[in-house]
Amino acid sequence: MKVFSKDRCKSVSVSSAFLLCAMLAHPVQAKQPFLMSYFANYAGYSNANYVSKETSSAGRVIPSASYTIPGVKFGYPVMDNNNPVVAQQSTNNTDLQDKVNGLSALAYAFMLPTEDGAVVFNDPWSDLSQQDVSSGGFLADGSEGEKLGMRNFTVSGSHTIYDYVHYGVFDAFLKLNNSAGNLQHYIAIGGWTYRDAIMDRLVSSAQNKQNFLDSLKVLKAQGVEGVDLDIEFSNVPKDWKNSLLIKSLANDQLVQQIKALGLNLAVTLQATPSMLGDATFIKDLQSMFSQGLDHLSLMTYDLHGAFDAGGTAYTGFNSSLFPAPTGMTNPFAGTSSNFSVDAAVEALTQGGLTKDQLAKVNIGLPAYSRASISNIQQGKDNQGHDAGGLFQPFSPSSQVLPGDMDTTSCTIGSAPFNVATSTCGGMFSYNYLLKDVFTSGFTTKDWTYKDPASGKTYYIGSTAYSQNSWSPVTSTLKWAEDSSPALKSRVTNYPTQGNIFLAYLSGKDAKSYGEYAKDKGSGEPSSGW
Repeated sequence: MKVFSKDRCKSVSVSSAFLLCAMLAHPVQAKQPFLMSYFANYAGYSNANYVSKETSSAGRVIPSASYTIPGVKFGYPVMDNNNPVVAQQSTNNTDLQDKVNGLSALAYAFMLPTEDGAVVFNDPWSDLSQQDVSSGGFLADGSEGEKLGMRNFTVSGSHTIYDYVHYGVFDAFLKLNNSAGNLQHYIAIGGWTYRDAIMDRLVSSAQNKQNFLDSLKVLKAQGVEGVDLDIEFSNVPKDWKNSLLIKSLANDQLVQQIKALGLNLAVTLQATPSMLGDATFIKDLQSMFSQGLDHLSLMTYDLHGAFDAGGTAYTGFNSSLFPAPTGMTNPFAGTSSNFSVDAAVEALTQGGLTKDQLAKVNIGLPAYSRASISNIQQGKDNQGHDAGGLFQPFSPSSQVLPGDMDTTSCTIGSAPFNVATSTCGGMFSYNYLLKDVFTSGFTTKDWTYKDPASGKTYYIGSTAYSQNSWSPVTSTLKWAEDSSPALKSRVTNYPTQGNIFLAYLSGKDAKSYGEYAKDKGSGEPSSGW
């Protein structure tokens, strides 16, 4: 949250559709905090959960009602203030509208770079409407249709491309606004699926770069006000140094060219201290800021999970303000997996960014849990108190329990635990945690850290633990026009093991993240700014 004045530092309740970014800023720059959230692809991430007249299979391991943008005329049942709303026409979602009233910006995620540098919608069925591709629509012209949405979508048999557009979520997104009437609409390009060389396609040749800028012009004409380049690397310490896109942003005036289109620009990167503190990276980043880069967003989430089994095989926080709570020994200390918000921010601070540049740094808050893992011992902290499974080793029989945000195609893997055989993320939406997990025998813990420099105590992350066996809860809701029953969990033999650990962020944590941003921007001695 950007520049928290004393009366603005609030906790934020979020739904499964959100990923919040809290902005670090110096207090003299603004009175209003800047809060940006991501809205993930409607069908690809949050939908296809129910039986409908178009499909008989769920898209998620644990079917649950979708969460969509108000104004989408067709769709599956949606959530409205935790209540399912079944309506084919004029779908409403006052819960999302209430949350948008607290936002400065909303990013539509994710768009895909094509081989020749153009940007396309990754799911025309969800993203686009018939009006978009019909006469008078912004994709009616063949060349623009090729640039923005049709190129990566295969048409087969007697079908035309018009048969493959449906919901019109992008149009509804552009119409969405907050009560102040100043919501900024960003499109996010990239993400983990489109990492490494895929993002380099945007600038791999002069023609590709022009195609990229031409795509942004079309989006700008539709009402898009900002671009978020989500640049991720499979091997962060190595691959970022070979990134054509990073070099183009820094050295080829790409930031300036995007800004010249009248668009705001954010660059989102993994929060790896070894990269953020590298002298070459700092130089590139300072060049971007000098060209007018509006935001640098740090992926201060997905810091720990089942993937740690390949290295330091312990449970950890999804996101944490500091590496470990006071009174706990950090098993990741001294390893390349020792991540936290503070470590990322300090890397930039020590790297030499100015106060004005640091004021444009965003820290991210996840609105989901990650890596629900079974057969984890409770453990003890340094005072002998229950550790709730935090910083405990994986056992040979540990498994990743799929969540309501995992796709039905993911595999659980088999004992002994092998992260290579499990493609499930163990991801639960915050909404599902509140309704169907924490009400099923889980004990939650809010962890704190006392900053020795300032003497201030922060909430840094939360965990949940259950010794009891747990099975997923699914709704009995069905599509209004169907007679079929609602779908159940699609994972065969869903594991019901006990001793389950998961990590998430609570409202207390979110508030502390905001306080941290305010404190770091205040010029206090502990911040080093």
